Amino acid sequence: MRQCVFAAGRGKTGAVPKGAVSLLKFWGFGNSPPANDSSEQYTCARKSFPLISSLHIIAIFICLPIMTNTSAQANDEFAEQYKAYQQYMKSASAAFQKKDYASAITNYSKVIEMSPFEVSNYYNRGIAYFKSGKEKEAEGDFGRVIIMDPRMSSAYVYRGLCRQKLQKYNDALNDYTKALELQPNDAAIHNNIAYLYVSANDESFRNKVKALEHAKKAAELSNEKNAEILDTLARAYFINGEVKEAIEMENRAIKLEPYNDEFKGRLKEYEKAINPSL
Repeated sequence: MRQCVFAAGRGKTGAVPKGAVSLLKFWGFGNSPPANDSSEQYTCARKSFPLISSLHIIAIFICLPIMTNTSAQANDEFAEQYKAYQQYMKSASAAFQKKDYASAITNYSKVIEMSPFEVSNYYNRGIAYFKSGKEKEAEGDFGRVIIMDPRMSSAYVYRGLCRQKLQKYNDALNDYTKALELQPNDAAIHNNIAYLYVSANDESFRNKVKALEHAKKAAELSNEKNAEILDTLARAYFINGEVKEAIEMENRAIKLEPYNDEFKGRLKEYEKAINPSL
């Protein structure tokens, strides 16, 4: 088999340097003929393979270190970006734990800008927005969480809370209903639905029968150990005309949270319904 050679200057020939072989093959030069083929079509004459000048070879070896340096520089930049990402994440988490929600929102926003497809970052920023009274922004973040993880029941609950605050009652009910499909024995979700039915500003949306149904279920699932749930149940009893039961449940709620002035105020309202002189 004839050795494959390339022209190297005017009238001279020489073998291709080993370091350039892979690049030359990548560019389509210097493919070897079959071992059992001695035909002239595989010779290294001009008819078979392009000629590489010495300038081409030099160019290859000039480019190689440049490409290597560029790759190293890109790795350095990536490392710096990741370091910044970790710092923003650490700051966001620390601020969230301290309930410094404004700082948490700022840092989570930086994190999301750098890595926009992490569910937990949208979820935590959504809570920070909600706790800051920014229900519209929180609603958007929980919507993104649901897109990425449609089986996260708590995201539906939080979006439902946001929509309830925004008086989007039907949308809120849809979110609570979806959450309940995912977690049918969650007392808090039943309580949210009951509270939505008793407290909505839209009278046409309220439903005292369904409110009592969900409030009873929430109390049952929580073993009547949750003061907020007992308070909701008391309200549901009251709007259904069952005032004595409302007073009993409100007293139980106060027993669990004796310093809750809102509970005490509602208890007085219920007691006055029986005895207006109080």
